[in-house]
Amino acid sequence: MRQTLLVAFALLSVACAGDDSLAVSGEVRVDAEGTPTGFVFDRRTNLLDPDLADPEDRRLRGRCTIGRDDAGEDVIAVSIERAPTSAEGAAIERFSLRTNRENGGELSVELGGVTYDADASASCSIALDYAVRSDGIAGVTFDCDAIDPTSRGASVTGDLAFEGCDVE
Repeated sequence: MRQTLLVAFALLSVACAGDDSLAVSGEVRVDAEGTPTGFVFDRRTNLLDPDLADPEDRRLRGRCTIGRDDAGEDVIAVSIERAPTSAEGAAIERFSLRTNRENGGELSVELGGVTYDADASASCSIALDYAVRSDGIAGVTFDCDAIDPTSRGASVTGDLAFEGCDVE
């Protein structure tokens, strides 16, 4: 019995040590045409890799990549999306953001098949709070007025912290 428990514990330790999944905490809040929605991660939440996820798995998918621009500065790109079968009602289907240390960048959010976009400007603040390449962690904050192709607006605000980012 004791030997079985030791083997089970060793297998569990190896499985956890090799866990390189992406985790997120924080929130994304969107108000489009008076309809509020968003993602709220009260505690660290693991996201599935969109390329490896089963289409029937209704859990959230995500990516985070810490790269470098032509000047050698950190640039991060993040995305969070719902499973194809899980979007119901006025829910965010996809959120993505790209930014650098100069607080430039862009974000995009898709609601009900409509995409709202914003670039860093006077009406859109996007900040890379931190990116630690050696640890694969990054944090961003944003407060933007985004528009769709017909010029309808959406307010997109929030802060996100990622662990397990890919590093290029």
